[in-house]
Amino acid sequence: MDIFPVTADFPVRIEFFGDTVESIRQFDAVNQVSTMTLKQVSITPADEFEFNRKHADELVTLFDYLDEESVIIYDEYDEIERRFDELAAQVPEEEREYADFRELSDRAGERMRIDLNELAVTGPEGGGDIVELPFEPLSCLKSSRFMSVRDEARLEVFESIPGWLEEDYEMYFVCNNQGEEDRLKEIFAERKIP
Repeated sequence: MDIFPVTADFPVRIEFFGDTVESIRQFDAVNQVSTMTLKQVSITPADEFEFNRKHADELVTLFDYLDEESVIIYDEYDEIERRFDELAAQVPEEEREYADFRELSDRAGERMRIDLNELAVTGPEGGGDIVELPFEPLSCLKSSRFMSVRDEARLEVFESIPGWLEEDYEMYFVCNNQGEEDRLKEIFAERKIP
């Protein structure tokens, strides 16, 4: 039986022989390899609200991990707010960590904020300027939220980059994780793209 206790850093695997616990081992969730044998494990209720009440003074948000120079980018801020409030409505009011999304986003503090919106907006509530950037996704890279971009389309982009660089285009690539970034660098190196 595999269990990932809410208070643990790693999951544990409990192996039985009939009704007898034969072994308790901590393991790596990614590769499933055992990392440590344990004599016991504490399995607490997975009630995050109770946990949060007990540790209220220790709770942090993503913004607490970002330095003050970080830029916060919201992709469709209004949609994020709508979905947050929709999910929050499912939680009893006395159990909520934040009254609404704006209260949570206020934790971002004075960090620079960029809102990406598909439709035009009238202006940010807190002031500031709207800057229209003259860019759009390449038509060959447009995809639905549920379908990935075809490999042929990606290759077309990589083949076009040297020409765009000669024409002084500015290009920005966004990766979801370190693995994607490493792979992108490899592709650039293979194609001798600076």
